[in-house]
Amino acid sequence: MENRLKQLKKAMKTTVFSGVNFSEKHQKNIRQAIVNEGAGEEEVILAIFRMLKSEKSGFEIMGVLTSKGNIKFADHEGLLYALLHDLEQKEYIQAYWGTSEQKLYKLNDKGRKLLSKAETKKESASFVLQTVMGG
Repeated sequence: MENRLKQLKKAMKTTVFSGVNFSEKHQKNIRQAIVNEGAGEEEVILAIFRMLKSEKSGFEIMGVLTSKGNIKFADHEGLLYALLHDLEQKEYIQAYWGTSEQKLYKLNDKGRKLLSKAETKKESASFVLQTVMGG
């Protein structure tokens, strides 16, 4: 079986992919998309918490996540709103209707404390890494 796969790979290199060239920018974008697609729920929630330091609509949150290459919610917007609702029920964020009849979300005190802890842990991990690698 392995030999057949090697032959297929060789054949594809000389036929299908012979004229395909990826620029460094394309390679970087593809790698970033793979990393972002694999982002765990913790990273997504952390990104949302950071965005919600100031009020945002679900549409704005979706736009920022998508622009950063996170496609978790691209075809499943309802999942984002379910997550926001869950965060609201757990009292990490507050939601209210804005003047443009758009539901807005913002971190509350509990959410700000959790974000602060998460960022402190990240910074302390970075400090430990720098100390170990530098010394």
